[in-house]
Amino acid sequence: MKKKSLFKVGNPGGAGRYGLTPVLMTGLLMVAITCRAQKTAGALLDPVEKTGFYRIILPPQLVARCRADLSDLRICQSDGTMIPYVLNTDVKSRLNAGYFALPDPLIRQKDSSDKHSYILLQYADAFRIERLSFVIKGPTLYKRTARVINEDAVGMDRHIATISLDPGDSVFPIPAVKTRHLLIDVTNMDNIPLVFSRVASEQSGIYILTHLEEHRDYELEGGDSLARKPDYDLHYFTDSLSKRPLDIGYKDVVLREPKPALVKKDSISVAKVRADARSTVILWLVLVIVLLLLIYISVKMVKAIAKKETNDRL
Repeated sequence: MKKKSLFKVGNPGGAGRYGLTPVLMTGLLMVAITCRAQKTAGALLDPVEKTGFYRIILPPQLVARCRADLSDLRICQSDGTMIPYVLNTDVKSRLNAGYFALPDPLIRQKDSSDKHSYILLQYADAFRIERLSFVIKGPTLYKRTARVINEDAVGMDRHIATISLDPGDSVFPIPAVKTRHLLIDVTNMDNIPLVFSRVASEQSGIYILTHLEEHRDYELEGGDSLARKPDYDLHYFTDSLSKRPLDIGYKDVVLREPKPALVKKDSISVAKVRADARSTVILWLVLVIVLLLLIYISVKMVKAIAKKETNDRL
C-alpha cells in the first residue's frame, strides 16, 4: 500500500455495434495523436574535427527528460541516422567527469509532533540526483539520523538511503534516483528541529562513448516515450580502447514541451471521423424511429387489451 505523503504533490478501443459517438471518437483520436513519438530534449554537438571515438558527458537538463535507465537516449546524424553508443553511469569510472550542480529545489519543512522533521525538496524537473549537500542554520551542535525518500515512488522503492547529519558531515553520495520530489525524514528525538536553509543536489558526470566522423553534424536527443532500449555492438570495441577518447561538447540543451502532432485534413483518420459522425447521425435517426414505433405498438396493445376486457364484461 502506498504511504500517504504529508505533502500534497501535485487503448483506444474498436467501434462497437453501432459505431462511436463523436465525443468518444474525438477523444480516441487525441489519444492516438499524443501517443506518437515525441523527443522532448535535444542538444546539437559541436563540430567534429577528427574521426574517432568521443566521450560525451550527458547534460543534466537532457537526462531529466529521459527515462530513468536512459534507454531513450539517441545520437542522430542530420539525416536521421542513429549512431551507436555505449552508456556508462558508474560514478567510479575513470572517465566519469565528477559532479555537476543541479538547480536548487524548493524546500518545504514540516516539524511534526511525532519528533520528526519532514523536509520536502521540490525540483523543477525529474533530475537524476546522486549527491546531496545540506546547509543547516542551527542549532550549533547536532547529530541526527535521517532517511532520504523518493516521494514519486511506491513501496520498497521509496527508501533511497539513511544518512547521519552532523556539523562535520553534510555531503552525502546516494544511489542514483530520478525524481521531482525527495523527502528527508529527520529523527529529532527530544531535540529542537534542525533549520535547513539550502539543499544542493548534484548529478555525476555520466557519459556515453561513440564513434563520430569528421565534418558530420550530430544531435543528442532524449525523451521519446515510445523508444525501445537500443542494442548496439559498439561495446566490443570501446572495452579495449588503448587511447583516451576525445571529448566533444554541445550547444545549449533545447527543451520541448510535448505537443499534439498536426493531422492532415486529407488523412485517413480525419476521413474516418467524418464518416463515423455521419454514421452516428443516421444511427440516432434509426433509434428515434424504432423508439417511436415501439411506443406506437405499445399504445395499440394497451388499447387492444382494454377493448378486449370491455367486450368480455359485456
